Amino acid sequence: MGLWVDVLIIFITGVIVYVESKRGFIPALTEFLGVCGILVLVDTIDGPVARSVAVFSRPETNVAFFHILLFLVLCAPVVMLGSFMGGAVGLSVESFDAILGALCGFAAAMVVCRAIVGGLLMGAATGGSVYASITTSALGREVLYYETWHNFVDAVTRIGVYPENE
Repeated sequence: MGLWVDVLIIFITGVIVYVESKRGFIPALTEFLGVCGILVLVDTIDGPVARSVAVFSRPETNVAFFHILLFLVLCAPVVMLGSFMGGAVGLSVESFDAILGALCGFAAAMVVCRAIVGGLLMGAATGGSVYASITTSALGREVLYYETWHNFVDAVTRIGVYPENE
């Protein structure tokens, strides 16, 4: 049921990782930091904007629409800034440039997917098909809640801690 969500996440991630590996580390790092900042900003202003401009009758759908729209519109200047930063800085890590760019691209892709899937979930009616697709999707849940990351951090922080030592 959540296959289309998984395909969407894989497609977005693949495209961003490929592009950022070609662009290099500095533009990819600039875009990752910019996308993180934009997500925080959009999470703050999407509600007030949606209340002031009613595009849809359901308030949840209106907030979701503006969440995704504002995120995508505000990302355009960040992509342009990343392109400018690569040439202007002139800093390169030579042979690691593509690999580090791809890693920053992967991190940026997770933020972009979080914004898009989170927006879709905001607008989805509970019990509806979109809601069910996102909540049953393996990658959709991972992008929204980072369950594997939390399990990994929990496992690492418990290394060397045994029940009899607590």
